[in-house]
Amino acid sequence: MQSEADRERYEALAETYFSKYPNLIHDKNAAYIWADLEIKGLAQHTKDGIVSMGFNGMSYNDNADYKNNWSVLFSENTYKAVFDWLQNNRGSIEEMQKFATWQDVFNNIGSRYDRIWSDEEEKQGYLNN
Repeated sequence: MQSEADRERYEALAETYFSKYPNLIHDKNAAYIWADLEIKGLAQHTKDGIVSMGFNGMSYNDNADYKNNWSVLFSENTYKAVFDWLQNNRGSIEEMQKFATWQDVFNNIGSRYDRIWSDEEEKQGYLNN
């Protein structure tokens, strides 16, 4: 943070995480961690939950309905391609929390992934989203 305005934006983002996702974030320290991850481009809060990304995969956690959660594993090369793609297209993703959106992104950048089935999806026999 390089200015008081930066600090205020960071505080506001942490407050958004803390107040908007009570089922996912249970204390202010966690809210600050998520705000930091979003600033670094490794997380994004959505209308209903949080998309997070790391070097080997990404996931979505829904605040209200865990049945909407999803997760994928991918290689470091795919991470780099997705991260680069996001730098130029983050604002164009309207439904970031839906897995179908990410399927299109993976197809557009020509990257592979392995979808991880949740327990709920395994019981019902199909993938959500």
